[in-house]
Amino acid sequence: MHRDSPHFELTCRRCGAQQRCGPNQMMQRLVEIGMMKRSGDPDLELLHELFRSATDRLPCLSCGALGLLLGEVSDEDEWDDHALCDVCRKPIPVERLEVFPDATRCATCQTSSEQGTDQEREFCDHCGSVMTVRLRRTAGSAAYEMKCPSCGK
Repeated sequence: MHRDSPHFELTCRRCGAQQRCGPNQMMQRLVEIGMMKRSGDPDLELLHELFRSATDRLPCLSCGALGLLLGEVSDEDEWDDHALCDVCRKPIPVERLEVFPDATRCATCQTSSEQGTDQEREFCDHCGSVMTVRLRRTAGSAAYEMKCPSCGK
């Protein structure tokens, strides 16, 4: 993406955790909460406007609380344009990206996937919460379904 575009710093209202977001992270976080479909090169003005309007719906990566404070990072500040892991949503270390530039998972999640012990999370399209598997019983049968514990969809 574009290194010269504005970058933002998100701060959790509950735990105070901070995360700097470049265009890649903004797009990933918007996709995660269902405000944007994956796109190779979205319009940056639209991306920034959507991101600004979504801060109340974004979950903290540390504690999961919804509602983050948004601040703009000046161009002189150093920032890391870390990609977020597709599974745990934590930043992928720069060292890993230097060795594996196309990595979409952190080392822990990648190892779990290769060993068959991974548990990929699905997010609710409506509110962005982690979906859970629930047993649904009907007359004489049972089935499993994905259900959002927050909004019930």
